[in-house]
Amino acid sequence: MWREIEAARTRPFSYGDHDCCLFAANVVEAMTGVDPATEWRGRYCSKRGAYQFIQELGGLGKLVSSVFGEPVCRNQVHKGDLALMEIVGVDGKEEVALGVCTGTICYVARHETGVLTVRRDCMLYGWKVE
Repeated sequence: MWREIEAARTRPFSYGDHDCCLFAANVVEAMTGVDPATEWRGRYCSKRGAYQFIQELGGLGKLVSSVFGEPVCRNQVHKGDLALMEIVGVDGKEEVALGVCTGTICYVARHETGVLTVRRDCMLYGWKVE
């Protein structure tokens, strides 16, 4: 997990290559050996394409739930689990993004210069990674 987070820390944000969903999937794959985003990869390469893809599946929460099951409340999210976070995005607007919880903080790939460190209290809810 830590190796993947460190490798992504300064990697520029890019839809379809290094975005919040694929960053989280890469961390999960590093922890479990299974790529949860096999069906997502290559489906979009732009902001418009990403948002369209996510909306077709019912939103970011439903997309992640389709792979990880029902979400859990934020006090049940622990190190290595996924979290839906409220953040300020690349364009300066508030949005939700998928992150990886490391205990008291979460990491989210939603910044033009790499991965953001986000306080746990910005978490809406999360998913257990088993």
